[in-house]
Amino acid sequence: MPALSPSRPPRSLLAGVVVFLLAAALPGVIVWQLERNAIERERVRVAHLAGDHVHAIEHTIEHALSAAHALAALVRQGNGAVPDFETTAGKMLPFYPGVSELALAPGGVIRDVAPMAGNERAVGLDLLASPTQRKESLSARDSGRLTLAGPLELVQGGTGVVGRLPVFLQDGNGRSVFWGFTLVVMRLPGGLDMAHLSSLDHQNLDYELWRVHPDSGKKQIIARSSPVPLIEPVEQALKVPNATWTLSVAPARGWTHQLDIWMRLALGILVSLLLGYLARIFFELRAQKQLLEARVAQRTAEILAAQRQLKSTLNALPDLVWLKDADGVYLSCNPMFERFFGASEADIVGKTDYDFVGREQADFFREHDRAAMAAGTPSINEEWLSFADDGSRRLFETIKTPMLDDDGKPVGVLGVARDITKRAQAEQALMQSRQQAQQYLNIAGVMLIALDAEGRVQLVNHKGCDMLGAPEAEILGKDWIGHFLPERMRQDVRENVARMMKGDIAPVEYMENAILTRKGEERMVAWHNVLLRDESGRINGILASGEDITERKLAEQALHDSRESLRLLLDSMAEAAYGVDFDGNCTFANRAFLKMLGYQNEDEVLDKRIHALIHHSRADGSAYPESECSIHRAYLSNQAMNVSNEVFWRKDGVAIPVEYWSNPIVTDGVVVGAIATFIDITKRQQAEAQLALAAKVFEQSGEGILITDAQGTIIMVNQAFSAITGYSEAEALGQTPGMLASGRHDQAFYRAMWDAIATQGRWQGEMWNRRKDGGLYPEMLSIIRVLDAQGAVSHYIGISSDITQHKEAQAHIQRLAHFDPLTGLPNRALLNDRVRHDLSTAQRNHAELAIMFVDLDHFKNVNDTLGHRIGDALLVEVADRLKGVVREVDTVSRQGGDEFILLLPDTGAEGAAHVAGKLLEAVGQPYQIEGFELSVTLSIGIALYPGDGEDFESLSKCADAAMYRAKHDGRNTYRYFTAEMQARSAHSLKMENALRRAVERKQLQLHYQPQISLQDDRLVGIEALLRWEHPELGMIAPADFIPIAEESGQILPIGEWALRSAIRQMKAWIDAGLTPMTMSVNLSAVQFRHPHLPELVTQILDETGLAPQCLELELTESVAMDDAPAAIAVMDRLNARGVRMSIDDFGTGYSSLTYLKRLPLSELKIDKSFVQDIPHDPNDVALVETILSMASHLHFEVVAEGVENEAQFAFLRQQGCERFQGYHFQRPVEMSAWIERLR
Repeated sequence: MPALSPSRPPRSLLAGVVVFLLAAALPGVIVWQLERNAIERERVRVAHLAGDHVHAIEHTIEHALSAAHALAALVRQGNGAVPDFETTAGKMLPFYPGVSELALAPGGVIRDVAPMAGNERAVGLDLLASPTQRKESLSARDSGRLTLAGPLELVQGGTGVVGRLPVFLQDGNGRSVFWGFTLVVMRLPGGLDMAHLSSLDHQNLDYELWRVHPDSGKKQIIARSSPVPLIEPVEQALKVPNATWTLSVAPARGWTHQLDIWMRLALGILVSLLLGYLARIFFELRAQKQLLEARVAQRTAEILAAQRQLKSTLNALPDLVWLKDADGVYLSCNPMFERFFGASEADIVGKTDYDFVGREQADFFREHDRAAMAAGTPSINEEWLSFADDGSRRLFETIKTPMLDDDGKPVGVLGVARDITKRAQAEQALMQSRQQAQQYLNIAGVMLIALDAEGRVQLVNHKGCDMLGAPEAEILGKDWIGHFLPERMRQDVRENVARMMKGDIAPVEYMENAILTRKGEERMVAWHNVLLRDESGRINGILASGEDITERKLAEQALHDSRESLRLLLDSMAEAAYGVDFDGNCTFANRAFLKMLGYQNEDEVLDKRIHALIHHSRADGSAYPESECSIHRAYLSNQAMNVSNEVFWRKDGVAIPVEYWSNPIVTDGVVVGAIATFIDITKRQQAEAQLALAAKVFEQSGEGILITDAQGTIIMVNQAFSAITGYSEAEALGQTPGMLASGRHDQAFYRAMWDAIATQGRWQGEMWNRRKDGGLYPEMLSIIRVLDAQGAVSHYIGISSDITQHKEAQAHIQRLAHFDPLTGLPNRALLNDRVRHDLSTAQRNHAELAIMFVDLDHFKNVNDTLGHRIGDALLVEVADRLKGVVREVDTVSRQGGDEFILLLPDTGAEGAAHVAGKLLEAVGQPYQIEGFELSVTLSIGIALYPGDGEDFESLSKCADAAMYRAKHDGRNTYRYFTAEMQARSAHSLKMENALRRAVERKQLQLHYQPQISLQDDRLVGIEALLRWEHPELGMIAPADFIPIAEESGQILPIGEWALRSAIRQMKAWIDAGLTPMTMSVNLSAVQFRHPHLPELVTQILDETGLAPQCLELELTESVAMDDAPAAIAVMDRLNARGVRMSIDDFGTGYSSLTYLKRLPLSELKIDKSFVQDIPHDPNDVALVETILSMASHLHFEVVAEGVENEAQFAFLRQQGCERFQGYHFQRPVEMSAWIERLR
């Protein structure tokens, strides 16, 4: 048949390709242009970042090199000498972050370095003569200017840059003379940490800081984030003294975002493919229609040809084939069926069986038709049919198959009849042959059976029926394995037979196995088997003959059992046993023999010369002739032998000591051999050795051992006993242990001891005894009762050790556990015991009791300035003075550090005050310690039982609170606990507990107050103010709960919540259309001192997306100035991130102008206490004018806080203040009110 489609590519595919190419071109152009724009924007952003870091590097280097000028000033001030340079320079280093060493080089030779540790190699270096540093050193000296050299390898190790400032001093004639250099060393890369180059890594940017080497002209790397070369970096130049450095920055993964490009291209290609595919589908559908029409015509022709072929096939069949409908009317038939009725198909179709055969036969046909249709399955039957055309009569096998419609209902019958006349005749001949063969088999004297391939019995003779106890009819056709074999064998036999039938294994010609009779009795049968094969040679069965051997097997088993009994008897013996014949050969060996001598089975020794095998040598390895062997002599002399000092040799060549007995075997008065038994006496010898060792241990033991008889008379002692007690063995024997009695234990003690020995068989404990010289000593004693075989006491054994040293060590440990090792005062554990005792006594006697908490004032200063050794000596002196003031019944306890607790029984308020006064006076006297005269004062808190509490915990809290009140009131005094303190403490505790859940319960709020600019009356900033609205306590002022939050450690999570909420709110307002401005957030002292504050601020800004310049962090003046250098470092880190900084409540602290000018501040906020009384209070007016003038000269912005009326506003405006905040403009309001204001 010709092909229905051409072999060249269809037009639909060409059209799809054209559409795809046109559609793909446009996205490619668009993607290319978008990527170019994105790269340009990214380069601009990176350039800005690089510029920021260039400024930071310049600032860092400039600030670090300014230390050279400070050193130069010191040189000039000392006219060339700087006393104690290392100490002075060491104090300067913290103020110059990035500087690792400061040095002086008079005449160009380095003489002083700070710190000296690790820099010793730099001392003595002549900068004007060093090959690596001469050029730049001469340049600095000749120019008279500060220069920066490097990066270079430092003499003391490492890499760094060196700032050199030449110093010139006036000589006697007023001329400037070169003195030398002041040096500043910045190690790399650590010296540039303040520039925060590492923050570029967090933005997936790589950087290189480099310069062109002045000598080689090559690029020299100063610092970089990765050794991988940068791709088209953005470069920013920065100026350093006498050099230019370059900062190169580029994305770590390049400017091109391959993933974005590919995703965009993939999307364009996907759309293009879809368009091309749709075009191809359109053309294919049109071609498909034409193709289907051609295929329908082709299929119709094929069906007609198949029908013709089927008709030809039916006509050629030798079987009768016909088709009837449900009523028995013929619809079709083949020529063979035409011969049966003697009519053509045309005459038969449309008629029934009743038209061609007799009624009886027609009913027979009709009955089978109905049966097949009713059953819904084919029916088979055999029938004799007579052919009408020639009158022949034949046997046919007829199959009638019901024909069903789509609903499964019968609509007719298809009949096929096959001539089986010859097959029936052959089967009849085969049956006669089998009957004849069965008669021959029945006369055989053995059982004969034949099995087919499935294991069914096809033949069995009379002998087989007799052996199975069943008639032939009950045997034939049965599954042989399932019916006539014991169940335990069936699975294995079935698997083997199946494999034998397949030819996987060779047939077993002879085998023995049990069969089951009809009554369930097992009989043992010996089988001879042969495989049966068909004409093609394929295995199709098994023929087997079987002989009943049950009685023979029983006889064999009886003989085996008899032998096995003898074997079991020998193997059950604990002793090893073996026999020898008269020639010395082994006749048997039991299991103990094999195990003891290392043999696996009896075959290894049977019929072998036993003497040569196990008795060939003596214990020392010398030869042992068989003629001298006792066993050999036993059967030669017909005498029994017993030997206990010889060895037998194991199979592995190891000798074991044995004791053996040999007896001759006599048969009919003739010695035919001998039987020998032996035992391994290794353990016995070991036991004997252990007894000898025990005797040695007894004599040489370090513990005293005493043994008495049942009456308590000493019968044995060892040397250790004599050494401990001083009694010799001769002096002790015959005495009783009572000679050691110390007299320190009463009768009850001994009675309990002997009761334990009588009931438990032993006693152990500590006891005091007396030595021969009369000295008492403690000992750890164990007494053991020994019983004889009848259970009666035979001996008592006492084992003792002198524990004098142990007792002394225990007493020392007890003291360490209860007393302070420094002062010797009771510690907390002993104090708790005494408090419980004294409180219990006070409760019983209804007496008073006082507890004092004593703390040394400013003791930390002593440790910090003079060291802990002086501090510890002072504590010992103070402890002695405290003990000297109180009574014997009182307790002075040290709790650690400089804290003491005094417990005063039977003492009321007046007595406590008297003691407190004496304590203050005694401790306040000067101390002379190692040449230092020291003074120290006390702060004392007093709590009284029962007024302030009834347990130690309550009294401790009260005394502690009173002590802090004493410190608050000026120190060097004492205070009683009062109800006011209790109320304040309870209130603080309640607020502290409530504050822990305030964030979780959404009780904290942020209120917002605007900052107004005078220039255009516009909103320039917002301050976030923390508020706490408690459901029971109401609105709580920050001044009340912020200190509690700081003391309880809650200020960090609360401060982070406030900071995060304020930043998130400002970002939301800007996203809603508010002009960007600053959000001011106050930081507490604890927050500001947290080491990770800059990282936290950066993280929150990154999470929210707020620009850093929109955040302003406010510090109080006291926080900024408490540790000004550290504050400057933190503020520099925040400022480098773009965050604004301001000083809140300015004027209320003690600012150092030196540090103030160095703070990276954006603005100052005048405290409202100065604003509230202007313009009426001249002092406040003068202070405000001064602050505004100073801020103007320092270029700080100023915000006036607390502006509440027009007069204040007018005065501040007149003085040049440009920013304001206060109730005059708006009170702080919550977020919802701000939303309305912004609208």
